[in-house]
Amino acid sequence: AFLMTKEGIMDEFEEQVLLQINRLKNRSLREIEKAVTEKRVNWWASHQGLKKDLPVSPRYAFECLFFEYMGLKKDDLPVLSESENEITWASKNTCPTLEACGRLKLDTRTVCRQAYEKSTQAFISLLDPRLRFVRSYKEIRPHAKICRESIIRIDLEACMSVAIEEAKVS
Repeated sequence: AFLMTKEGIMDEFEEQVLLQINRLKNRSLREIEKAVTEKRVNWWASHQGLKKDLPVSPRYAFECLFFEYMGLKKDDLPVLSESENEITWASKNTCPTLEACGRLKLDTRTVCRQAYEKSTQAFISLLDPRLRFVRSYKEIRPHAKICRESIIRIDLEACMSVAIEEAKVS
């Protein structure tokens, strides 16, 4: 898609980059995180037809977030590994945040962690509270060729049992 500006035609991606630059210049990362979380939660609430009975698989959460909500393409997010309780992929999509951070000389590790990780977790927790979003900060663009990300299902009962046993020991 192309948008008309006073200077001429601007593509949709460039407009998203400029909007992101504006956000990063004028809002705190906490404010951005809060707004993105609210937007994602509201989107999910308005898409009741996508809801499944629990348990939701990591694959379903991945597809719902990236393909349904964000509108990304499968080629942009090749799956690296998958099991019943985990899906790991390589984010290769064009990313307005990545581009905005580059232009503003901001570190994507900081921006992505503080502005987008909690909102992503909030979204997938709506699908199933046992799911966790994990991003590798050793493999994040532009410091790597891809952003390596995962959604994992944790066994809350097993974690609680371990915690209880540790409490008894201490």
